[in-house]
Amino acid sequence: MDFLFENNILIEEEIILNRDDFPMLKKNLIYFDNGATTLKPKVVVDAIKDYYESYTANVHRGDYDNSIRVDEVYESVRDKVKLLINANSSDEIIFTKGSTDSLNMIVFGFMRYELHKDDEVILTKTEHASNVLPWMELSKEIGFKIKYDLLNKVTPMQYGGGMNENFSSNNSVAYAALPSRLEAGTPNISGVIGLGQAISYLLNIRQDNIYKYEHNLRTHLVEQLNTISGVTIYNEKSDSGIVIFNIGDIGAGDVSTYLNKYNICVRSGNHCTKMLKEELQVDSTCRISLYFYNTKKEIDFLIKKLKSINYDDFKYN
Repeated sequence: MDFLFENNILIEEEIILNRDDFPMLKKNLIYFDNGATTLKPKVVVDAIKDYYESYTANVHRGDYDNSIRVDEVYESVRDKVKLLINANSSDEIIFTKGSTDSLNMIVFGFMRYELHKDDEVILTKTEHASNVLPWMELSKEIGFKIKYDLLNKVTPMQYGGGMNENFSSNNSVAYAALPSRLEAGTPNISGVIGLGQAISYLLNIRQDNIYKYEHNLRTHLVEQLNTISGVTIYNEKSDSGIVIFNIGDIGAGDVSTYLNKYNICVRSGNHCTKMLKEELQVDSTCRISLYFYNTKKEIDFLIKKLKSINYDDFKYN
């Protein structure tokens, strides 16, 4: 591979980033699939490893030292999330398995009991499947308008340990206050601890710096893609770090496979937004999703390889 980093310290557009913080980047990898998942800095990996090696215990269950330490570390992450998203209270922070779990909780745990037959839900065809399919299922029962963050009215979808204050044989149950009420059973403790470290890492860099840097990277990427004959960019005016495109008649999957030969990771397909193809009138696209550990050098290398594509190799019978 003919792409090498000159150094591991990136100093561009107000960001000072040590690329050594991200072990995956040591594999000489160009990672442009951040929309699917982002790379993890070593401090996050180390925090999860430390939990498993140094003080493993369940959370909110024990009175011994390890368990108390887990409680303290776990709950401190709520305060970090509150700071990151500017929530009113740490009690508003509910830890779930992920965005899909959270969206289903909103749809089936809250909106199911708030919507009526003549209401309306407004969605776009660019929504992720996790924010489409739950509404579609609920629409079989009702018909909608979206209203949202009202956690005290959310009915628990899972029942078990940790989400109740007490219960007895006469079927009387008293559920715990938020946030415990919506976190039944053993949570993803190591994941929450890792999240806390990730938030600290991001806050140290500052979100406004990340946004400015991503915006400059995206501007450079779009400018360079537009120098390639046959490229169509479908979201050129978007404000995100995501760029979706195709090159002539070459299938998106073929472009992705071709770039993989040079350790360049991009996404191809319909990106969990299967209705979007109705608007774009194309079955699939290539997606580049940038993040603050990407560089203009990586983009330039990508462009170099896209310009060297031999169209004859992709002719279809």
